Amino acid sequence: MPTDATTTQERTTLVGHVSLFPTVHHAITAVIAEMPAIGKEGRGPSDQGGYAYRGIEQITREVQPLLAKHGLVFVPKARLESWGPAPGMRDNWTDVVLSVEWTIVGPDGSTLTAQTIGIGRDSGDKGANKAMTQAFKYLLLDLFCVADAKDDSDGADYSAGHRGEPTRTTRSRPASPPRPSRA
Repeated sequence: MPTDATTTQERTTLVGHVSLFPTVHHAITAVIAEMPAIGKEGRGPSDQGGYAYRGIEQITREVQPLLAKHGLVFVPKARLESWGPAPGMRDNWTDVVLSVEWTIVGPDGSTLTAQTIGIGRDSGDKGANKAMTQAFKYLLLDLFCVADAKDDSDGADYSAGHRGEPTRTTRSRPASPPRPSRA
């Protein structure tokens, strides 16, 4: 891998048809390989169930150094999908819905496009900012396969009508097909 001292000419040199720098796809898989689990440290309001969530700051704290290390850059292009009163909210609350197309640029200049939706609810002028933050958060979570170390609900079995705690299930691997004999 070229160092920071590599010249511009060296960075653009091709050996055959292969760049000296990783493609966007290779850089993404490198980030995924190094991505730690990110727990849900945030807590929602108790009157809304006190749900756990990952805040954007938690995610970017882990992702940002990996993006820099592996040379990934995100370029957003947002489009307003809708803007209007937030259902069930008091006066002056609005929902802003943005569709965001992300161009992800790799170290070699190759690109990948992804699209996310963000919804921002606010009583002032921050709805679009909140929608962009949500769109970015879910891009990062999905693109880099971010997991929660505690695996808070996957694998839980919620039996119909049962009001107790969910039980954990274990997933077994399918049995391997029998090997043909060499007789």
